[in-house]
Amino acid sequence: MATSISVTSKLTVPALLEVNDAEFKRWYELGVWWAMYGDGQGSGVYDDCYLIINLTNHIKAGWYDHPPNGWLPMLGFELGMVHGGYLTLPSDSLVVLTDTDFAKGYEVGRDYCFNEAPLEGRIFSDTLFCQSVQEWAKGYAE
Repeated sequence: MATSISVTSKLTVPALLEVNDAEFKRWYELGVWWAMYGDGQGSGVYDDCYLIINLTNHIKAGWYDHPPNGWLPMLGFELGMVHGGYLTLPSDSLVVLTDTDFAKGYEVGRDYCFNEAPLEGRIFSDTLFCQSVQEWAKGYAE
């Protein structure tokens, strides 16, 4: 069962993944709220470039090199922004797919998440998401 995200006092939505870390959840909720009610309100679904640019910039800045530095939970904000954009104007995909590599990864990941992971007993969680980004960050320089 997905974690419930409180967007406002009257609006709660299921998260896109199971959230175990309270700090990740706080950032996720803030991202959903910001996309729905902040400066970007009503803009709808974000382009995949939003994630590509933000994650790449954060990797270059070394945010995800050492988990104790506290930056990993802030991934929740980017995920929340994408989720909030989708909630304001739903579409066929979570993001507008503009990058061919991202589109391939999105399709493979979506298939895995809904078809293979449950059979393996794996639950998509903030922990798995942060670990994946950290691994990507380690290999980015290569």
